[in-house]
Amino acid sequence: AKVADLKAKVPDAASKDRDAAIKDYDEARADLKARLADLGNATADTWADAKAKVAAAWTRVKAAYDKASS
Repeated sequence: AKVADLKAKVPDAASKDRDAAIKDYDEARADLKARLADLGNATADTWADAKAKVAAAWTRVKAAYDKASS
């Protein structure tokens, strides 16, 4: 909901930075979704790597959200 509110804000001097931050957030969420799908398809041999990639993607989503909402 907060991201939707940010997207709806009237353009101002910081709109380019905000738009870039929201784009980064959207890309990070898409990457997390893909990594979660990979985790769902992981085997015993690929589980640790897939889990690490999900953790990294989640960290990226949190950082991108913080940047977009600041």
